[in-house]
Amino acid sequence: MFRRIIIYVTLVCLPICIGCSFTTFQSPKTVNPGKVVFGLGVGGGLARFEEEVGPIVETNLYMRVGLTRNLDFGLRNITAYGFAGDLKYQFSQEPNVAFSLGASYMTVPDIELHSGPPSVEETDRFFVVYPLLLVGEEKLYGGLRCTYWSERCHGIWYSGTRTYKTFLPGIMVGAAMGKRFKIMPELNFSLVFSDEVVSTGFVIMAGLGFQF
Repeated sequence: MFRRIIIYVTLVCLPICIGCSFTTFQSPKTVNPGKVVFGLGVGGGLARFEEEVGPIVETNLYMRVGLTRNLDFGLRNITAYGFAGDLKYQFSQEPNVAFSLGASYMTVPDIELHSGPPSVEETDRFFVVYPLLLVGEEKLYGGLRCTYWSERCHGIWYSGTRTYKTFLPGIMVGAAMGKRFKIMPELNFSLVFSDEVVSTGFVIMAGLGFQF
C-alpha cells in the first residue's frame, strides 16, 4: 500500500518537481533554421495507480529553436519549477515524420527538522528520459511516446537508499490551428508500469497550447 501511494504521489509531483511533462505541444514539423517560437500550454487530467486516483495538473512555458534543416531544439519550464530539453529531427515531409528525444534531471534535498534549524541529511535524485515519435500533417497528427524515470530516494521508513524505475508507454493525438498564432489542443494517454508493483496504472491528460 505504501509503495502504491509513493508512485501516485510521484505521478502527481513529476510535472511540478522534475520537469517531466505528460503533455506534448509539438507537431511533426520542425522549426525553420534560425527561427524561434514560443508557447504556453496547460493540461489537466487523472492519474490512477491501483486504488489511488486523483487529479493531475501542469502548465508549460516553452520555446523551440530551429538549428538546421529538419532539426530543432526545445526547452520547457514546467509548472514553474521543472525544466526539460529535447532535440527533434524530422525524417520525412510527406507525410511528416519526426523523432524527439528529451531528458531532465533534478536533485531534491531531504530536509530534516530537528530541535535546531532545518538541515539537509540526504539528496534524492530523479532522471527522466522521454522519446517521442510524431506522424501526420502539421494541422492533425498523432504520436507514440514513452516516459522512463529513475528515482533514487533516501528512505524515511527504511535505512539507506532505494532506486525505483517506472516506464510509461503512451499515445497522443493533437492538432494545430492557425499560422503565426497557433492553438494546439491535444489528448495524451499513458500506461504506468513500476519495477516493484505488478499492477499497472494510467495517466490521461488533455492539453491546450498557444504558440506564436
